[in-house]
Amino acid sequence: MCSRLAETGRVTLSGRTLVITGPGGEREERQVQADEVLAAYREHFGFVLAREPVVADRSH
Repeated sequence: MCSRLAETGRVTLSGRTLVITGPGGEREERQVQADEVLAAYREHFGFVLAREPVVADRSH
């Protein structure tokens, strides 16, 4: 999960769910496709990644 406060509200990317919350609390939520994930990290958070992040299995 990656989230940041923006001038116009908040932007959160959790897995492939992108949530943009406006200053008045209005919320836009959408699923991003596999080919959009890296672009979303770059555009909304300034991260240039070589591959989509994955959560490590810590159950062992």
